[in-house]
Amino acid sequence: MAALFPLISACAQAPPNDTCATAQNISLNSMPVQIYGSTLFAFDNERSLGCPGHPGGHDLVYSFTLGSPASLSIDTSGSAFDTVLSLWGACDSGHLTNEIACNDDFDGVASRLDMYQLPAGAYFILLDGFDTSQSGNFLLTLSNPQTPANDHCENAQPIPLNSTTYGTTLAADNSQQQFCGSKLTDGPDVFFSFVTPQATRVRIDTLGSDLDTVITVRRVTCTGTVLACNDDFGGTKQSQVILEDLLPEFTYLIQVDSDSDEAGTFQLNLYELQPPPVNDQCAQAVQVNSIPSSHFGTTLFAANDDFSPTAGGLGPDVVFRIDLAGPDSLVIDTLGSSIDTVLYMRSGTCNGPEVASNDDTLGSRTSRIIASNLPAGSYFIFVDGRTSADRGDFVLNIERGSPPGNDVCEGAWDISVPGVATGSSLYAADDTNSSMAGCQSDGPEVVFRFAIQEPRNLIFSTLGTQYDSVLYLRSSDCQSNEEIACNDDGAGPFGVASSIQDFELTLSRGNLSPVSGFHRSPGRRLHPADCRPFDSHTGADIHPHSHDNPDSYKD
Repeated sequence: MAALFPLISACAQAPPNDTCATAQNISLNSMPVQIYGSTLFAFDNERSLGCPGHPGGHDLVYSFTLGSPASLSIDTSGSAFDTVLSLWGACDSGHLTNEIACNDDFDGVASRLDMYQLPAGAYFILLDGFDTSQSGNFLLTLSNPQTPANDHCENAQPIPLNSTTYGTTLAADNSQQQFCGSKLTDGPDVFFSFVTPQATRVRIDTLGSDLDTVITVRRVTCTGTVLACNDDFGGTKQSQVILEDLLPEFTYLIQVDSDSDEAGTFQLNLYELQPPPVNDQCAQAVQVNSIPSSHFGTTLFAANDDFSPTAGGLGPDVVFRIDLAGPDSLVIDTLGSSIDTVLYMRSGTCNGPEVASNDDTLGSRTSRIIASNLPAGSYFIFVDGRTSADRGDFVLNIERGSPPGNDVCEGAWDISVPGVATGSSLYAADDTNSSMAGCQSDGPEVVFRFAIQEPRNLIFSTLGTQYDSVLYLRSSDCQSNEEIACNDDGAGPFGVASSIQDFELTLSRGNLSPVSGFHRSPGRRLHPADCRPFDSHTGADIHPHSHDNPDSYKD
């Protein structure tokens, strides 16, 4: 076994492989390879597009080269934080579009990529944290795939009812094939078994998997009667079958198959069918009687009855109703939910006009809508899943709140130079983001404006802010998309505050400074000593300072 150990410096510095351009090469001459390291002092430089809903955190990049086609397993089992793994085929300005595969949670919060017959060439591994709160020690393992223990039906893996099991078909044989409709199941397959302690009804599916699957279910023996099979369900490449009137104390066998040219990881969900939630239909919407309030529920057995024309929602959904006695402003979110949600709200009736909607907010899979100045009346709030695979437990939070006045550029607050500005982006919207390399942001932002009468060098910082911030500076007016400078994690020992150092402004004109963030947080702080916009991952504070006056750094 080959092992790589990081050097520990007496001075905390970002690891050398903090960016794709400086990726650490891994030799595959001796397998498996295990790499021990830490992302604690790494920056948030890279992002995966293939695992939607994770805002990204401290990350490192590794590379390897295959001299000939090969299958490979890559995992982070044994790591101390919630990881995300992404595999790229190139490391250049377009590497995000060259993503081959991505995995967030394979089993728990560890990640795993099972790659089937990768062509010869160079590859790059992004080891990321789910968000900026997830960093620390990790174990990255690259290994040759091992034949699964349940490769043949005789060795089917027992699984309990009402559970989710993770598995892989990588290195499995095509041990048993048959037709499912017109589909020949001729790919690698693995087997599972379950026992019914009493007569019951079950739902078996692979929704949420990356693998294109086929499910076949038999009773008692490996050559027994095929009770059901399914290839693609609900517009996905995954499978689902529902079995009625299963006999008590019988063994049932599940075969998970794939195409002959495909293999990889999957999740197998086995649940006894339950009645739908009481608010499955809009006509039975659950009444919201108090604000603020939080409502816990599940869409696991709800139907897909509705969707939003603006935000989507192809999964099962449930409905809540709120009656406003007078004008009000509401902030409604699903932060803390375990599924990828879509939120939308209609006024008057179940089929009334849509007032607000949102799919993903704050760089996460959860949703948030801000509805200001709502007139008195009845409103219906729909909690939906993004896809048919997105069903499960959720929390719906409802509170009163309005966006800050500087939520949009046209309402930018004036700040002096030097000076300090504080505020909150808690209820701000995500209206704009930085486009400069290394400063990508996807959180709500607020905007500040300042003017200088002569060329000056200024410093902007968000030290003291309660969340991971991003700063960027635009010039002239709100219609200008010209970014002059930006910074994501440039200040503070853990790289979550932002600072633009010694930036020279040569024109005597107004400049816009947006502050944006990655996480929901009520505070923000901006310190300008150089002029630039401030954007945060979730919110930030603004303090302007000038080199001309050292005392301007005092709060």
